[in-house]
Amino acid sequence: MPTYVLTGVEGKVSSIAASYALTLAQPTDTLIFTSPCPAFIPRPLFEACTASSAHVRILMVSYNDPANLARAFSGADVVAFVSSPNYLAGAARRAQHRNVIEAAQRARIRRIVYMSLVGAESGETDDGAAALAVARDHAFTERLVRESGLVWNVQRNCLFVDSVAPVPVATDKTTAEPEEIQKKWKHAALVAREDCGRVLGALLMGKGEPNKVYIVAGP
Repeated sequence: MPTYVLTGVEGKVSSIAASYALTLAQPTDTLIFTSPCPAFIPRPLFEACTASSAHVRILMVSYNDPANLARAFSGADVVAFVSSPNYLAGAARRAQHRNVIEAAQRARIRRIVYMSLVGAESGETDDGAAALAVARDHAFTERLVRESGLVWNVQRNCLFVDSVAPVPVATDKTTAEPEEIQKKWKHAALVAREDCGRVLGALLMGKGEPNKVYIVAGP
């Protein structure tokens, strides 16, 4: 009876991952979904949990609470976690991610999965200082994951297509140049959140190869 844990299921991508994981689960599986704010978990996920033949639990867990993380991970085989919000970029987010990884180590889980960002391999992106700070946080976390002694998977997503500002339409009151904006994002390989969520759900449920990075990119 394997046990799988997925964190942050109030988020868009992780809620999709949770729903997809439920479609892959066997009746003997246990899935534990955690969130610091369960009230924000999308209703469709609650409905999918109710309909699933697997054993499903939803727990309120904060990355700031190592003891609670340890309880949530106790007895688990796999933990998949997503990053803290970007407004925590820097020391606060790194401390939270370290809490997750150390709790997974103490729980002696078999495998850990982390959803990262393309660009984390070098700690750099081409989108300015703020994006650079985000990439460095992901690089820091990836290093902790690889050095944890656990079997691991890392998922690096390209930019979400819905996170890019739409191309403005030129009018008599604007001098916007849509061609320039289109050129900027031409090679960005933008990806849908739904695709990233399904990949994360699949990795949680063991569909990846051990100790491998997976890049999720658009066309």
